[in-house]
Amino acid sequence: MASGEILTGNPESSLGKAKRLLEVLSIVLGAIWVFALYFDFRRDQEKLKTEQIRLSNEAQLLSNNQIKEMAHVEQRAKEIALDQQRLSLKQAELLAANERDRARVSLEQQRLSLQTSRLTAEADVEKARLAARIAELDSKLKSSQVAFATQGRISTEVTLQVFCPKHNGPYEAHFEYAVTNSSTTDVELTWTMVHMYLGTVKPVPGKKFATVNNPPVGIFNVKPEGDIEWEELNRTGSILEGRDRLRLALLEAGWMLRRGQGATNILRPGDRGLEREVHLIYGTPDQHIGFSLAFGLDSAIGGDGTYRRSRSQQLANCAKGS
Repeated sequence: MASGEILTGNPESSLGKAKRLLEVLSIVLGAIWVFALYFDFRRDQEKLKTEQIRLSNEAQLLSNNQIKEMAHVEQRAKEIALDQQRLSLKQAELLAANERDRARVSLEQQRLSLQTSRLTAEADVEKARLAARIAELDSKLKSSQVAFATQGRISTEVTLQVFCPKHNGPYEAHFEYAVTNSSTTDVELTWTMVHMYLGTVKPVPGKKFATVNNPPVGIFNVKPEGDIEWEELNRTGSILEGRDRLRLALLEAGWMLRRGQGATNILRPGDRGLEREVHLIYGTPDQHIGFSLAFGLDSAIGGDGTYRRSRSQQLANCAKGS
C-alpha cells in the first residue's frame, strides 16, 4: 500500500522531473545544434578562405601574366613604331629618289624634244632641198626626154583616104594615124586632138592658079596661108586616164578631151598607138577634105614635146570603091 501511495501520492513530482529532463535534453540538443552549426560555419569559412586564397593566387597570376603581356605589347608597339619610322624614312627616300628620277626624266624628255625638233627642222630643210633637187632633176629629165623625142624617139604615120560616093551619096573619108615608140625608154602619149575641115578654093580675080594650103591646127591657132578657106566640121580629143588635173586645165582652155580613148597610152619601146576615124562628107568635087592632128608627149601642151601633122585631099581625087 505504501508504494502505491508513493506513485499516486506525487504525480507532479514525476512530471516536473520529466519536464526538467526534457529541458536539459533540449538544452543539450540545442548546444549540440549550435556546435554543429558553428563547426559547419567554421568549415565553410575555411573553405571560403581557401577559395579566396586560390582566387587571390589566380588573380595574382593573371595580374602577373597581364603585366608580362602588357610589357610584351608595349615592347611590340615600340618595335612597330620603330618599323614605322624606318618605313617612313624609306618611303621618304623613295619619294625623293622618285622625284629626282622624274626631274631627270623630264629634263631628258625636254632634251630629246629639243633634239627631235632640231632634227625635224633639219630633216624638213633637207627634204625641201632634196625636193628642189628632185624637181630640178625631173625638169632636166623631162627636158632630156623632150630632146630625145625631138631627136627621133617617136615616128608618126598619118594617112588619108577618100572614097567616091555611091549613087550620089556622101564621100567617105578614112583618117588614120599611128605613133610608134622607136626609143629604148617609155614614152607617154598623153593627149591627142584631131580636127576635120572642109575647104573651098577662094576665087582670086586675075589669078590663074591657086595655092593649096594645109588645114589649120585649131588647137594651136596655126593657120597656113593659101587660097583654100577651111571650115571646121568636127574635132575629137583624148587624154590619158588619170591626168585629170591636166584635163581640167585643157577644158578651161576650150579643149574637149575624152578620158582614156584614142591612141593615148604609155608606149613601151616598140609599142604603137593607133587610131582610125571614118567620116561621111557631103561636099562637091572641087572642095577639099582636110585633117589636122596634134598630140603631146609626157604631159607637154606646147613647145617641145608637142607635135602636129596635117593631111588634105580634093574630093575629086577620090578612090573608087571603099
